[in-house]
Amino acid sequence: MYTRITHFHVYESKLGELEQRLSDLCKQIRQIDGLVDAYSAWRDDGEGVSVAFYESEALADRAALEVQSMWAGFNDLLSAPIQVSTYDTTMHLSFGT
Repeated sequence: MYTRITHFHVYESKLGELEQRLSDLCKQIRQIDGLVDAYSAWRDDGEGVSVAFYESEALADRAALEVQSMWAGFNDLLSAPIQVSTYDTTMHLSFGT
C-alpha cells in the first residue's frame, strides 16, 4: 500500500464550508481507481490533513491529476498552498481484541 498525505490550511472564517464541500466530493472520490480509503481531519485553527491510501504508487500517480483538480475546487477556502507528503510503505494497524 502507498500513502499520500496532503497538508492544508483553511481560512478560519470558511471552516463551516469545508465539511460540506468534502462531503460533496465523496461520490467522486470513491471512483478513483486504486484508492483504498481516504480520511480528512482538521482543527479549529484551519490546519488539516487529508490522508489517501492507494493500492500502489503507480495507481496514486495515475490519480494525481484528478486529485489536483479536486483540490483546485477548494482554492477559495485555502489560506496557503497545499503540501503533499508521500510514503512508500504503509502498514494497517488494528488494536484491541
